Amino acid sequence: MAVVNFGVEWNRRNRETDRLAQAGEREAQERNRAAQERERAARRARIQNRWAILQIRHQLEASESNRRALTDFLVFLQEYGE
Repeated sequence: MAVVNFGVEWNRRNRETDRLAQAGEREAQERNRAAQERERAARRARIQNRWAILQIRHQLEASESNRRALTDFLVFLQEYGE
């Protein structure tokens, strides 16, 4: 009887350990996804800020260098924009 109880308890502890490990992995994956989303949001904000700066510069001074900068940025957006 003691051997049976030992085996049952052993299996219960193994299942509990596995359950806790899986829960920890799920939490780590969620934290990773959240961090990735924050980085994507920050990247989008940087891109939008750069676009606003270039537009304002071009509107204030429609120089050839500002026109080229806007053109280069448009190419960037077409290739890598989100």
